Amino acid sequence: MHPQYKRDTLEALRFVLKWSIISYALVVFYITTVPFDFDLSLRGIAHEWRQAEKIPLIHSHGKRLSGADLTSNILLFVPLGFLFFAFFQEKRRDGRHNFFLAVTACFLFSFFIESFQLLLEDRFTSSNDLLMNTLGAALGTALHPLIFRYLRPRLLAFIEHIRNHPLWLFWSGLALIQVFVAFAPLHLYIKVHHLLKQLHWLAQSARQFPVFTDAPLTQQHLETFLMGMLLATTFAFVLKFQKPLRPTAMRWVYVGLFAYYPTLSLLTITKYAHPFGLAEAAFGEMGMALGIVLFFRTTDPAHQRTHHINQIKWTRTGIRIIFSALFLVHFFFPFKLKSYQVWLHLLETRNWLYFPNLEMMLSTEFLLDKILIVLLLAPIGYAFSHRSLALALRDRLARIFAMGVVIGIVVELVQFGIPGQSAELVALPFYPLGAVVGTLFERWWRRTQIQISRQTPLSHFLAMFRTPSAVPAER
Repeated sequence: MHPQYKRDTLEALRFVLKWSIISYALVVFYITTVPFDFDLSLRGIAHEWRQAEKIPLIHSHGKRLSGADLTSNILLFVPLGFLFFAFFQEKRRDGRHNFFLAVTACFLFSFFIESFQLLLEDRFTSSNDLLMNTLGAALGTALHPLIFRYLRPRLLAFIEHIRNHPLWLFWSGLALIQVFVAFAPLHLYIKVHHLLKQLHWLAQSARQFPVFTDAPLTQQHLETFLMGMLLATTFAFVLKFQKPLRPTAMRWVYVGLFAYYPTLSLLTITKYAHPFGLAEAAFGEMGMALGIVLFFRTTDPAHQRTHHINQIKWTRTGIRIIFSALFLVHFFFPFKLKSYQVWLHLLETRNWLYFPNLEMMLSTEFLLDKILIVLLLAPIGYAFSHRSLALALRDRLARIFAMGVVIGIVVELVQFGIPGQSAELVALPFYPLGAVVGTLFERWWRRTQIQISRQTPLSHFLAMFRTPSAVPAER
């Protein structure tokens, strides 16, 4: 491996570890602080302080400490301690010093969470949680020498593969988005009686399958079907566009593709709320099957290269069609308008644009909906930016921002007249945000493609996405 390329791979490893720490810390913070029921009065804070467990290993109410609670607090910080220690080790090979830094960082983060819980009504501060979190972080750092020496070379090989084949990262991102949608809100509860109850509900959910029962076809069914089809289509695009994996790895990917939705449905029994039902999993499987039938067409080696490029263009067109269908379903289902009298009533009551309160804006459902808005607008910004390369970056961003504002106004006004949908004034900034994110991603993606095309034998495919030489430099 070239020294410069090896140095870039090590920098990429530090980058992955850093963002893994940030992402996991945000998940831990969310799990330990939801549902954000704030009480910022001095009386409320004083009440929470009186209820706090100030002495370690002693319950504030005189009860015995819960073993499950202690264990969960330890396990929650084991990955964080592991990631902190791995990140510090990549910067400086000093085990004792890095151990102290990792445990201290986890202690300070846990102390911040426990202090923040003084502001919440449904949470209470506990020195036991602080102690168990620190113990979990120390355990995570102790596991590093046992695990990371085997994990590190494989992680470096994976990072090198992603740098040469970045479309795999895009496909994996779509799969993780579906995982996030299925698990949100992230209220996990792992106890035997709860798991058995959730398994019973999961078995009963098969009776809610549309067409075969009286259950209606819901927006979630259609979105899961289109998401499954999008996963299969983008997977076909990756296989046609980039060098495929080894046969053994490909077999595992195919098995994972077909087991994705059943496994996702089974794992969601750990939620407080109802799991991802069997009906939704079946719609996801049907979407994947349809995507495979439509887009997994093999290329005959005897065919000319133009036939292969035509298949790639067909798959790209399919991705655009599926994204458009997902956009329409998310914003406009059930595709019918309210009556004229309902419109007049809403106008008379001035309830035509819903503005949620702060508690609602911090809820998982609200945040998830706005993240989906950004994700659905990003391809529009990407496509517009790719078609407007002759413009300077500043001009492109200005036009795409204005386009996002117009799309947001139109969508929210149409949602005002659809049953089951609600027009939200607070949602308007997320439309231009998603379009701008797509523009910036297109700029980064195009530069990455150009750099990679000089290192891989796929330059004749990647050249289709290069910037023409006549395009002026971006400023």
